[in-house]
Amino acid sequence: MTGDQAILLPSIAMALLTLSLILFMGLHRVHAVRRRRVHIRFFRTFRGDEMPEDLHIVHRHVHNHFELPPLFHVAIVATYAAGAVTPLAVTLGWAFLATRCVHTLIHLTYNNVNHRFLAYGAGLMIVAALWIHLLVALLDG
Repeated sequence: MTGDQAILLPSIAMALLTLSLILFMGLHRVHAVRRRRVHIRFFRTFRGDEMPEDLHIVHRHVHNHFELPPLFHVAIVATYAAGAVTPLAVTLGWAFLATRCVHTLIHLTYNNVNHRFLAYGAGLMIVAALWIHLLVALLDG
């Protein structure tokens, strides 16, 4: 692996986190259907029977991985493609992943909104820093 390729590792790890959460959600849904907590027909349109709260939280959390994280992935790939990889950019990549892991742990366990917001906000600032880092590199280059 080249030094520049190191920027891709946090993005790959983030993708693996997202994929594992999608699998977790699917298993959680199957378990709920088997325990008759929700009827399978609910998943056709997500209307009708109410989704149990724990399923809704998992569903919402997975959905959240398609809000801010795509901006992260694009920033990572753009940084790599532009040849703007620096130790700072790699560190920001890993820091973002850490905030998302903390966000996941909070959301899927005790779900304190204030704590979750802090993790989300930290991640948002890191993604903004990645984009600013890329912009500065492009303007300097």
